[in-house]
Amino acid sequence: MSAPTVKRTYQAWLDMKAEDVPVYPRWEIFANFHADMGDAPEGHRVVMVESDKGFVPTNCIWSQGDLGPTLMLVENGVSMNLAQACRLHEVSPSAVWYRMRTKRCSFGEAVSYCQAQLRGREDAMAALDAAALDLFKR
Repeated sequence: MSAPTVKRTYQAWLDMKAEDVPVYPRWEIFANFHADMGDAPEGHRVVMVESDKGFVPTNCIWSQGDLGPTLMLVENGVSMNLAQACRLHEVSPSAVWYRMRTKRCSFGEAVSYCQAQLRGREDAMAALDAAALDLFKR
């Protein structure tokens, strides 16, 4: 890693810590932050996918501006940011973003995966409820 890259990444880390937002405890140490986030691309800063989640690995990306203008999606002919599109599909923006980032998949694929996970949990809870009700009837 070059000296300018280290300086750029370190400055992004300092800027993130200067904000009045909770920071993932592991990221209090620059080396841990750098290991999780990698090098800062030129002109980028750390931004949160969801502002209420804080600076944690599953909620942060490198961005050239605020997240809204940089990650715009079009759903049913309407332009919206990631959080708005996820609310439309009733899935967690941080879960969708994590899936997109780690599996390098599209927004639609990430949403489908998250919806399937939710359905699986709902099915499991319904089965548990049915079993409990069956035990109660005995």
